[in-house]
Amino acid sequence: MTESEYKQLPQFRNLPIYDEKDPLSDSFDLPEKDHGGANWLTVCEANDLKTAQDFLQNTKLIPKGGIRFWEVSREEFEVFAYFWEKE
Repeated sequence: MTESEYKQLPQFRNLPIYDEKDPLSDSFDLPEKDHGGANWLTVCEANDLKTAQDFLQNTKLIPKGGIRFWEVSREEFEVFAYFWEKE
């Protein structure tokens, strides 16, 4: 999805968005490092707006932020929204 599409998702407005080379972007792949007391099962990513909207309907999927990936063929950034699935 584009960054403007990503920003249309109100649940992501206050969450971080990192560039793919930013070391902090790795935090989305490591739910076991979250010590908030939840048991996390897996990481889900949405690369288009429709998928992200569908994931937001699932109460087990918690929005965590986004990563900008360079899309060579389109010569612009593409954003993936990340969710963690809780047990």
